[in-house]
Amino acid sequence: MGKLAKPQRSKKHKKLKAIDPFYHGDRKQFIDRNSDKVNSRPLKEDWQDMPSTVKEIMRLKEDAKTMPRRRKRKKNKAELTPRPVVKERGMTRPLKPVPEFKQGLRESEAHFMNRIEREAGALLNKVKLEEKFKVDLDIGADGEVKVKKRRLSKKKKERQKMKDVKKKEQKLQQRDKNKTGFEKLHDDVAFGEVASEPPVITAMPRKASAITKNRPGVKSLLLKSIIQENQLHNPSVNMHRKIGETTKRRHLSMARQKTLDTERERVIELYRTMKAKKLQALGNI
Repeated sequence: MGKLAKPQRSKKHKKLKAIDPFYHGDRKQFIDRNSDKVNSRPLKEDWQDMPSTVKEIMRLKEDAKTMPRRRKRKKNKAELTPRPVVKERGMTRPLKPVPEFKQGLRESEAHFMNRIEREAGALLNKVKLEEKFKVDLDIGADGEVKVKKRRLSKKKKERQKMKDVKKKEQKLQQRDKNKTGFEKLHDDVAFGEVASEPPVITAMPRKASAITKNRPGVKSLLLKSIIQENQLHNPSVNMHRKIGETTKRRHLSMARQKTLDTERERVIELYRTMKAKKLQALGNI
């Protein structure tokens, strides 16, 4: 057998009976014993009982009259007299008053420190705004902000103008650096146009004649005629020679061979002397 379901409670309203455990007698009399106060005529005509809240307010008002008042502390003369403004060298405007923080009578230490931090942060933000935009901000008690522009001296105005000019020049230079030189060139490509091969350049560039004249082998040099004569006299030596290749010793003249031999011996002797000096220096160490 499966588990039996939990019996559900009836949703029918059950009437609660007012029963006093210490009452012994007829229940009907117990219910009707306070019936003389229900729906009965008031004891006095044109009379209404005062609410309890009004009574409490009147009591507090009377207590406030009898309580001793707190006397306000009189300020000292030092507190009433304003502090002298100290002017240092180089100051163009007076210093702003520094706020003084005093802990309240019932203010906790944490609330007092939070208030100091909040007001100090607001003051720092105000100073940053003033220095950034070169203005003076006056915040009234109602929260209204008045902006006053600072008057600059002639020197500062000239410096500001110079800075503005330099900034403009730097912007122009940066703009010129970013230019590629092809800003004016523009091709109008029709919709659906396809390029099957690169363009063929038919026009010669400017100063083409000057470019062709400066190419190697085209210039009219003074020794060109002599080189051509040597090539004609020794065709076997220079016919198959390419640029960067050396000629063989047997194809050189006797005078050329002798100069090369003497130069070779001189270089070898110089190398030997350098090597000997180096070994001698190492031996002394």
